Amino acid sequence: MPFIEPHSTICVRLRCYWNEDVISESASAFLQRRENQLFLTTNWHVLSGRNTYTGQTLDPNTRIPTHLEVIFHSSELGLSREPIILPLYNQNEDPLWLMHGEGQKFDIAALRIDAEAHNLVHHRTLQDLTQHEIRVNVGMKVSLLGYPLGLSMQGAFPIWKSGWLATEHMVERDDGAPVYLVDSATREGMSGSPVFLIADGPYQHSDGSTRLDGHRATKFLGIYSGRYGNSIEEEL
Repeated sequence: MPFIEPHSTICVRLRCYWNEDVISESASAFLQRRENQLFLTTNWHVLSGRNTYTGQTLDPNTRIPTHLEVIFHSSELGLSREPIILPLYNQNEDPLWLMHGEGQKFDIAALRIDAEAHNLVHHRTLQDLTQHEIRVNVGMKVSLLGYPLGLSMQGAFPIWKSGWLATEHMVERDDGAPVYLVDSATREGMSGSPVFLIADGPYQHSDGSTRLDGHRATKFLGIYSGRYGNSIEEEL
């Protein structure tokens, strides 16, 4: 059996619907487990269908997502499973997803999944990955795992995009949001991608010491939210 990078196995591809209409062909997400509950984690703007800063709907026809089509894969071989439909609102039109306690300026949201009902009890999550105490410095290389333009490979595994930390990590903006910039050629469909710092070989520990064990060390840095620039710059 071929070796599968564990980080690839936590990612899933999303399609957003308004009733029967597709309003977003592709977005990215990853799975987390908290207190024995399974959560699909992506951006607030993906599940709400609204601009994080203005609150305006992203769809030109003012439609917002009513449910998701989620494409999972087997952790072992990456073969695509049958898509799962997940509603985003209950019968009272209350959202089923959770947002950050300080509001939408933290562009993150989580939707609980019934793991048993969808046969996902043993699906790998972020908490199953080994995390290392790597000192994070500006200029370091990072990896963004998602589905640019809806692309996936070997079933439903994500595409790995590389980038470099372009600003100091986790220094709050004036509005209090812990946002940092990455220099990377990202594409539409990557909203909700997990971002990892991956060190192959020696790395500096958060306490300042140098680790020389030679094994791959990884650290979860956050979630990709969007990109700056006009369309010409994005093409480049």
